[in-house]
This record gives sequence, structure tokens and C-alpha cells, in this order.
Amino acid sequence: MLGDVCYTLGAYAFLALVKRNLLWLKDWDWTGYASLAILGAFIGLFVEYKALALHRWAYTSDMPLVFGVGLSPLLQMMILLPLSVAITAYIMRDVRSSTY
Repeated sequence: MLGDVCYTLGAYAFLALVKRNLLWLKDWDWTGYASLAILGAFIGLFVEYKALALHRWAYTSDMPLVFGVGLSPLLQMMILLPLSVAITAYIMRDVRSSTY
């Protein structure tokens, strides 16, 4: 679980470097979502290949495979990474717009 948080923060930091804006989350748009989904796919592939190489787990014949890794773990990173950042962006906008 801590690894997932680190991957999420790493992906955010990578996009901050690419966009040259640490607060790119303020200007959230579809390109950010798509970029995080693509990064999530690469992270998912990396994690799955590493776990398979280290024999941490194996797939049953019921698991659909894509590029030699399980479909559900791959989709998990592709969906949850941008979703978690989008939720954070939404919360940040809500907090900024509220008055104290």
C-alpha cells in the first residue's frame, strides 16, 4: 500500500517536471488524466513484471493477460492513479473556494 502511494507521488512529480509546474494540479485537464493513465500503465507493467520475476505471485488460467501480466492489476493502476489525483484536485478546489 505504501508502494502505491510512492508510485502516485512519483508520477505526480514526474508530470510536474515535464510541465515545469509543481502546482499543475490547479489547472487539471484531460491531458493530465491521460498522462497519468499512461504512466499508470507503465507502473502497473513494471510492478507486475517485477513481482513475476521475483516469484511473488503467479496467475491462474482464469486471469486475462495483457503483455504477459494480469489485466485487472494493470487496469487498477491505469484507473486509480488518475482518479486519486482527480479527487485530490477536486478537494483542493473545494477547500480554496470555501471561506473561513
